[in-house]
Amino acid sequence: MRRFWIGYAIVVTLYLLGTLGLSAGPAVEAALFPVRVDQRIAGVTRAGNRMCFGWSSIKLRDGTTDDLDVYVHSPRHPHRFTASLFREVDEMPWSTSGAAPLGPVDRRYCLTLPPNVETRDDARVEVTLWYPGWLGLWRVPLRLPEILSVGRS
Repeated sequence: MRRFWIGYAIVVTLYLLGTLGLSAGPAVEAALFPVRVDQRIAGVTRAGNRMCFGWSSIKLRDGTTDDLDVYVHSPRHPHRFTASLFREVDEMPWSTSGAAPLGPVDRRYCLTLPPNVETRDDARVEVTLWYPGWLGLWRVPLRLPEILSVGRS
């Protein structure tokens, strides 16, 4: 019976260490080995239902995003809306093939606001990029600074 409890304790310990590693791993990797630093949002413009912004950063690690989350918030609407980003210069959608090289990066992106968000409404955009982790066990989140467009009456 003693062998059973020793084996049981080993399995439980390994399970707890694995759970702790998988839950804290992305945050630790993002803090110790960031993908991008010095992120800035500038030049937010809005024309009709199209909103564009400049995003600059310094890319420290090579890699491409395998996914991104883009949400539009408006104070008049209780729900957030999903959107997709595309480059302003050629209107190509966000893709892994358009990954930026290492070093300083300065690009302009746009998105189409939902029809429920009118020009008089404020719009706040929340963007999270997901990079594959170094070990391939998790995805490392990279959150862009807040993108805010004040509505006009």
